[in-house]
Amino acid sequence: MIFTGTQRSADPASEAGRGNTLFNAVLWGTKVGFWDLDVNRDRIHWWNDWCASLNLDPCEGPHHVQRWDDHIHPQDIVGTRSYTALIKGQANFYEAEYRLRALCGSWRWVLSRGRAIETDAQGRPSRVVGVTIDIDQRKRAELALRESEARVELAVWGGDLGVWDWDMVHDRVEWLNNWCATIGLDDASGPEHRARWNVAIHPDDRAHIDAVDRACRTGSQSAYEYEYRCCKKNGDWLWLAERGRVVGRTPDGGAARITGVCMNITARKQQERALAENQERYQAVVQKVPGYVFELRPSPDGLAAIAWASEGLKHVFGCDLEEYRRRGGWRAFWRTEDHARVRENLQQLLRGQASECQWQVRDTRGRLRWLHVFYKPFNNQSDGLIDTIFGVAHDITDRVELERKFLEAANREQQRIARDLHDGLGQELTGIALLLQSLATRLRAVAPRETKDLAYATSLVNEAIETTRSLAYGLAPVSADPGALPAALRALAQVARKPRQLKITVRAGALSRIAVPTELATHLYRIVQEAITNAVRHGHARRIEIRLAVGAHRSTLTVTDDGCGIEDTAEQAQGMGLRTMAHRARMIDGELRIQQPRQGGTRVVCGFRIPVQPLNSRP
Repeated sequence: MIFTGTQRSADPASEAGRGNTLFNAVLWGTKVGFWDLDVNRDRIHWWNDWCASLNLDPCEGPHHVQRWDDHIHPQDIVGTRSYTALIKGQANFYEAEYRLRALCGSWRWVLSRGRAIETDAQGRPSRVVGVTIDIDQRKRAELALRESEARVELAVWGGDLGVWDWDMVHDRVEWLNNWCATIGLDDASGPEHRARWNVAIHPDDRAHIDAVDRACRTGSQSAYEYEYRCCKKNGDWLWLAERGRVVGRTPDGGAARITGVCMNITARKQQERALAENQERYQAVVQKVPGYVFELRPSPDGLAAIAWASEGLKHVFGCDLEEYRRRGGWRAFWRTEDHARVRENLQQLLRGQASECQWQVRDTRGRLRWLHVFYKPFNNQSDGLIDTIFGVAHDITDRVELERKFLEAANREQQRIARDLHDGLGQELTGIALLLQSLATRLRAVAPRETKDLAYATSLVNEAIETTRSLAYGLAPVSADPGALPAALRALAQVARKPRQLKITVRAGALSRIAVPTELATHLYRIVQEAITNAVRHGHARRIEIRLAVGAHRSTLTVTDDGCGIEDTAEQAQGMGLRTMAHRARMIDGELRIQQPRQGGTRVVCGFRIPVQPLNSRP
């Protein structure tokens, strides 16, 4: 029953309407969310639009509690366990502060309070009423205050400063804390401070300190800052940084009072010394690197540009860093056919993947040089993005040329031995086989038993001839004739498929009409040979495809198998087989890539150039 003034309303319905209006107005004016929760049905009723005013989901309807909990910050769920205790009948009152996610995604601090007003037969609440209050501003201010207080405490604790007040007229000093005692220094407090303090100062630093003191005393300087060494009571030396300001002067303008601070900077000085020593060692090492050290930074084009490089860059490219940039950077010095691979590598580095690559570049005179480059990306601590990439580029041109000469010499020696086996030992064994066969024919009528022995000896010699031919072919499997490389690969496939029941196909295309230089053909043959061996031995492949594709500027050799893939053979990733294939690719001015097709298996891709034209090509 609602009364207005001292007179009762004559119309109960009108009086009830005015009462509800007044009640709703009170609820709205308090800016508090009033709610009534039916525990058994898990439904809530809000008595006002408090949730809507804060852009919160009221979670009306079934399953209210779970839906409401889904909006609570995960770190604050533990703080709402008092509600569970209330529902279980273990408590009579519920109160919790927590962050609630608004419909826009932001978080608001709220305070919820509730009390059971109805219980069931077991004494458990069946109806709970309560309020939820917006405390976001108060809570954030409280947290900010706590953080500010913590920072002040940390600054006071971590400052490690000695604060002092020096009466220069009476030469007395007063320390405002016990900083000297904490680091083992005599504070020289009391009279005759300067003379007693100077005893502990390193002789090499006294002249500078005395000059600053005179400047302050005469009025020509009102503030100072210097660093010096000071001896502890136990004889150890410390580095101190001292700052002071004249805060009082005598009638004649001289300093009467100075206040200041002292800081122990021994650790910093030691770090500076260690850094200087490391810098010297670094410079010594950099000078000995057969190449250059560099730093890359992300560039506006989404890649990375060189920001710094050691002097070795000039020895590699024939120009300093400024001219290197002016000419266009890596786009000018790296081969055009490698630009796509360079971009891919830079993008991988910006994703945080370290790498190791070999590049062939040209210096300012057009001379080709080989670089073996190691890249290491580093994250920015604030946002976690890659902001720096350090690398070392080793100039391996001399080594590559030496390796090329060694391989060429080895290939020539293998070809010589193959010719000697085929034309020398093979012909001699053939002559022996013919003589034995002729002798057996003449003795067949008079000495049948000896004839059988001669026939057996002839068969052994013929086997030796076949072995000699196989050895000769293995040493020099490819010639420079047109179509020799595809023929050699088909012969290799024929030999490889017999004992293992493999299915090996060779697709040569236009290469069947091209004469490939012996050195290039031999390296390609050996790469295929090693790829087949790896596919069978480590990948357990059953099907292998060898494909040779000829391009206008670049040709490609591809060996694809259906084995278990390179991931299952991680030990082989750095094994001799793959390293040998990569080395042979470098020797023919090519690049080797190991890929994993979506359908499984392994794909070995070698790009190379053919320095000749097809025999049937027309100008």
